[in-house]
Amino acid sequence: VHEAGGASTSGASAGSTGPTLTLNRPLTCTGVVAPELEPGGSGEVWVMLLCRSSGYNLDLQVLLRNLGAHNLALQLLQLPIADEEKPDELQPRAVLRAAYRLIKALASGYAQLQAELVSAIPNFVAHVEKKLIAHDISPTGTISAVLKNNRAACALVSVE
Repeated sequence: VHEAGGASTSGASAGSTGPTLTLNRPLTCTGVVAPELEPGGSGEVWVMLLCRSSGYNLDLQVLLRNLGAHNLALQLLQLPIADEEKPDELQPRAVLRAAYRLIKALASGYAQLQAELVSAIPNFVAHVEKKLIAHDISPTGTISAVLKNNRAACALVSVE
């Protein structure tokens, strides 16, 4: 998505289950586009807002780890996708990228979870060639977050 223009949000509308977002100009998309985003298309579209903070929130990371959020994200990474992008795989690919974002955010600066995630690195490596890349995430970026500044986690990586 290149531009959304001055967007505004409002409360739930009649028949809606949540907040709505109204754009003051058409949404411009590049690459493979979901049918819901085609001119005249309609339907539900998930929008993920990126919130950057100045550091890690270890309390939140520990809470999410204790709730098993990383295990759910690892389960989502088992979704089957082809090596090449296909229009019918836009939603599973978006879910996979979101799972990588969550894992990266949970692992960043959290040595205990980094060590737990070392065993998942082969799964991350298997996705490298599947083009699961966005402006802020990739499988290799997640691997880097799992190993960054953690010699103990690096020592757990097998050569095989």
